[in-house]
Amino acid sequence: MLCIVGAAVLGSAIYLFVMNHVVCAWDEAVYAHNAFNMSENKEGLRYFFFNEANQYNSKPPLVIWLQTCSIWLFGNHEFALRIPSMLALGLLFVVFYRWMRLMNMSLLLLPLVSLTTLSIPGLIRAHVFLTGDLDGMLVLITTAIQCYALYSFSIDKLPKHFFQNLFILFLLGYFTKSTAVFLILPALLVFAIGYKKFMLILTDKRLYFYTLIFVLLIAGYYFLREQQDPGHFNVVFHSEFLRVYEKVMHWHVQPFSFYFDIIYDRENTYGFYLSVLLLIPFFSFSSTKYKKVVVLLFVAILANLLFISMPPVKLEWYPAPIYPMWALMNAVMLLSLIEAFIQKRNGVITTLLITAWIIPLWFSYQSLVTRTKQLDPVEMEAHIMKKIPYQYKQYTVLKKPEHDEVAYVYTRWINPNRANIKLKHALKELHSGEWVLVCDQAFKDSLQNHSKIQWQQPEGVLVQLD
Repeated sequence: MLCIVGAAVLGSAIYLFVMNHVVCAWDEAVYAHNAFNMSENKEGLRYFFFNEANQYNSKPPLVIWLQTCSIWLFGNHEFALRIPSMLALGLLFVVFYRWMRLMNMSLLLLPLVSLTTLSIPGLIRAHVFLTGDLDGMLVLITTAIQCYALYSFSIDKLPKHFFQNLFILFLLGYFTKSTAVFLILPALLVFAIGYKKFMLILTDKRLYFYTLIFVLLIAGYYFLREQQDPGHFNVVFHSEFLRVYEKVMHWHVQPFSFYFDIIYDRENTYGFYLSVLLLIPFFSFSSTKYKKVVVLLFVAILANLLFISMPPVKLEWYPAPIYPMWALMNAVMLLSLIEAFIQKRNGVITTLLITAWIIPLWFSYQSLVTRTKQLDPVEMEAHIMKKIPYQYKQYTVLKKPEHDEVAYVYTRWINPNRANIKLKHALKELHSGEWVLVCDQAFKDSLQNHSKIQWQQPEGVLVQLD
């Protein structure tokens, strides 16, 4: 127990260190504005952006509420925004542990699935577990749903509170990221058919009772939200419900193979190759266990991927809810093969399998380091604002007007001297003697003969105008 607590503390410290080096993503900046304003204005449902009511973020408020509570506890700090994501990652391993115990699997599965999960760049990235976005919490809830359903279908009789528990989990998922929670339905269908529980569920009156309650609660939420924020449901209808078949964001329209391509190229490359490496020997040996579980996980992962690939609008972090179950599938195969080769007293193969489990952490780390260095101009400005020494208490950030939200988060909310930092977008707005932080090369070139360098980094420079 002491080792588990120590590992959790060490893991949290490493996570916080890594998270501190990730700059605020644009979507995270939107949620940050919502949470910071909610903490100041005491608004429970309406979102504010630049201190004005805003409907851009059409998602329900569960994560925003959690971030607001975190801000009340820890203050206006960047890590306070990301505490819910950190907790979600920690609870994800609790879900795996609980599932493992219910399925009577070896304790060795927990470190296996933990490291396999942490080796997936598609999870340990901005927009998921490294920033204060909605997807980290969504991944936790959808994984809990799938693990609970997989266990419940595998036993003779459904658990007493099966429908009630799924109702609660789906409700939490909906209030996290709206209709995105339904993208795992193909997996639940696969599990139900695989364990011959589909007709049993379909004919159970409790399914329809809790579905009705679910619909009524969601309708009630939208009704209350519409009263406080007129026009909100119209935004939701066009940005959420029509997304299935319409090009609601034409700049994010991608081909059908988009998710398969990014998974293979960067988001879960190691997980893909590990599956290819393990599947043949796993099914070849008669002594390997959990074959049915692996088959159902494999089919469920493929079904979910096909399902999310159908809508025309695609974003690279949308497959995130699939990755934990993929990690679980690989971990189960690894566990079974390790146990089989230990029984055969084949130390060489056992060592190779354990090595195949540990190596990916290095590639995941390298992927993370690469991502933190490949910053677009907006992220570069945020990155340099995080690095500027504390003694520079008053300066102007000269930037192009794209995505002011990110810079505004650091100047208005997070920076302890935010009242002394201003945003400007043109050289003509500057005056003599002013201290200016600039990253854009065109601005640097224009100021080089009219300023004195006070602090310089590869990403940007702080100058004082003549």
